[in-house]
Amino acid sequence: MNPLLRQAVLEQQRTNFTQAFNLYAQFLEQNPNDPKGLFLFGLFEAQRGNLLKGLELLTKSIHENPHNTDAHYNQAVIYLRLSQFTEAKKSLEKAIQLNPLLAEAHFNLGVVFMLEKNSKLALDHLSRTIKIKPHFLDALIRRGLIHLENQQFDLALQDFKAVLAINPQHLDALLNSGVAFQKSGRLNEALERYQLTLQLKPDWADALLNTGVTLSKLKRFEEALVCYEKAFSLIPDAPDLWSNKGITLSKLRKFDQATACFDKAIEINPNYAEAWLNKGNNFHSASQFPEAIQCFDKAIEINPNYAEAWSNKGVSLSFLKQFDEAIDCYNKAINLDKTYVDSRWNLAISQLTTGKFSEGWNNYEYRWDISNPIPKQFTHIPRLNSLEQLGGGNILVWFEQGLGDTIQFCRYVTLLKKYAASISLVVQPSLVEVLGDLRNYCQIYSHEDLPSEKFDFQCPLLSLPRLFVNTAVATPYLKADPIKSAIWKSRLANGDNRLKVGLVWNGGFRADQPEVWSINERRNIPFEIFANLRLVPGVDFFSLQKGEPAESELLSQKNQFWPNANFCNYVSELHNFSDTAALIDNLDLVISVDTSTAHLAGAMGKPVWILNRFDACWRWQVNRKDSPWYPTAKLFHQKQHGDWAQVIDEVRLELTSTINNTTFTKIV
Repeated sequence: MNPLLRQAVLEQQRTNFTQAFNLYAQFLEQNPNDPKGLFLFGLFEAQRGNLLKGLELLTKSIHENPHNTDAHYNQAVIYLRLSQFTEAKKSLEKAIQLNPLLAEAHFNLGVVFMLEKNSKLALDHLSRTIKIKPHFLDALIRRGLIHLENQQFDLALQDFKAVLAINPQHLDALLNSGVAFQKSGRLNEALERYQLTLQLKPDWADALLNTGVTLSKLKRFEEALVCYEKAFSLIPDAPDLWSNKGITLSKLRKFDQATACFDKAIEINPNYAEAWLNKGNNFHSASQFPEAIQCFDKAIEINPNYAEAWSNKGVSLSFLKQFDEAIDCYNKAINLDKTYVDSRWNLAISQLTTGKFSEGWNNYEYRWDISNPIPKQFTHIPRLNSLEQLGGGNILVWFEQGLGDTIQFCRYVTLLKKYAASISLVVQPSLVEVLGDLRNYCQIYSHEDLPSEKFDFQCPLLSLPRLFVNTAVATPYLKADPIKSAIWKSRLANGDNRLKVGLVWNGGFRADQPEVWSINERRNIPFEIFANLRLVPGVDFFSLQKGEPAESELLSQKNQFWPNANFCNYVSELHNFSDTAALIDNLDLVISVDTSTAHLAGAMGKPVWILNRFDACWRWQVNRKDSPWYPTAKLFHQKQHGDWAQVIDEVRLELTSTINNTTFTKIV
């Protein structure tokens, strides 16, 4: 190297920048076209922040020596710093052409393609980087982020874990592996990663926010709020933080406080479509459906391609019984994003509600992949997808949802028997005895009692209707235990001609399922209103109400709201559904909100009046008075959201008319 040039480099290394500059300038004055001098002076100027001057010198160096890989690469680096990505790509591609094993060039080219949203080419160059330099941590992180964005969570975790194997305290790897765990539903593992991150960097707002979101998903809402408050001390004006706090408050049913949070997020960023979406979700949970739709419309106005907003708008429209408009919204969401399966699930519910059973049951199969999916079971056994598969094999059918669902759809094993050599039906323990009549078609077990035998296929219970979509099952298909029924008959016999009516006014409370709290609240009838049935003469009423807090409320409110002597409460003697069926068998009528007891009465072929909220469950369809599932059922619907007084008045008049017209065959 020329002595003058060598001295310039030495002064630069000593941070004597003025001397270095003078020496570089002196050298180029003597050797204006020297590619080495131009290259080194260009690097020097770029390092001092004189990017344009550095770029000019490197470009001249390349002109004099187009085969200098380092010159092309460093030219690209300057272009990147100037955000001139097209030129940067050209320089990087030239550097790679000269040296295909230049890992840094592949890495930066991968970064450019990431910025251009070209994940395929970005992955290609980042993977080449890692192949050349397996411990290139930034490349592993970037590739993991692409896998994360593509929802390839296992691949993302592989890359983040590779980084942590080299550096267990790598903050980005810890945080992003937490994100991968969180998005793949592995919430406890996500929480562990976030907590490790915060141990190393307690004041990292992103880690605090993600921890709060994960705690909220784990239903640890108060702990989530603590995390958000810590994050607020660091980033008080972060709209996503306000929005996520609002989501958690909404889960706690603190709807007004949640609305204030969403409004704050929108105040900070009026075009924050997700905050408008979350505000709409909050209104929906508060049963304020028109207000929810307005928010979803605003989110769509900001982002017309927002599939989730279209889908959620459809849900609120369906709760207003505007099913055609709802279906249009779901189809719009599906066309925008075919991977957003919640739209297909919501579409299924509206299709089933409107009697489109073939399409509805097909789309109902998306329930396994929605954002809050039903857990799969027995996945080691092949899934039955068509009756042709069976060919006389052994099949395991298993319950997947609530008690009422099991009672309603267990009927299909009677049809399945024609195609299977043997059927094993797994149900909730409290139903094993009452489903005894089905033992002519299958063996009935609880999970705990299921023997370890080989099955050819397995099928979730609510997938059977899809296989028998055009085939009805006659009722009754369940009967009461004759011995238990005879005991109740003896106990209830009093020689009079009064009607015996069973009552259920509350569907219970599931503390571990906040996602259904609002539905349960709309389904349940306050005892004070329900007690107006006491005024119907000639009736003895029997409580069939099981579960807390309804049983405790009955004990505390009965004397106040139902002082009459025409109310009997034997529920402490009903230990399972077989006991309940025996009592129902001796009643003339059951009046119930939409609960498992209503299904039991219908499956037994007993007269049952089902009292439905305005946004009734799909199975009762739209404004029907009868039910395709239970011929002995009669349906009563709210005409306005929350108005149970109207329903009870209607039932009271109907019951009075029934007594006067002796509609029922009286139990004696």
